[in-house]
Amino acid sequence: MKHICRKINTAHQTVAAVAHSLRYDSSATDRGIRCSPYVLFHIWQPCVLGFATENLRYLVTNAQIDAVERTLIHSLQYTLHSFTSPHITRIELGIPPLILQQALQLVALHFRYTVLHTKTI
Repeated sequence: MKHICRKINTAHQTVAAVAHSLRYDSSATDRGIRCSPYVLFHIWQPCVLGFATENLRYLVTNAQIDAVERTLIHSLQYTLHSFTSPHITRIELGIPPLILQQALQLVALHFRYTVLHTKTI
């Protein structure tokens, strides 16, 4: 869990550096377009969200998932400069709770181990 949170924070620092570069190293006419929350979210999503969701199946307790989710939401709020309720932020951007994503990964893993395909390629 600490490793996942550390990777999320490292990826967030990378996204923050890119956002800072977009904000201050571009011309005044392009600054509004390049620094919009839409653009920042699409930079944040593959960099940070991937680290949070790739190893969810290995987390055992809900406290571990909550810690990863807090780190993830904190990163998203600082990237977008939006400090509203975390639930509202997740709903508006279409990010499901990590507990649901973990359940989906566990179901896929269970299906992979229990269903034997007779016709393989």
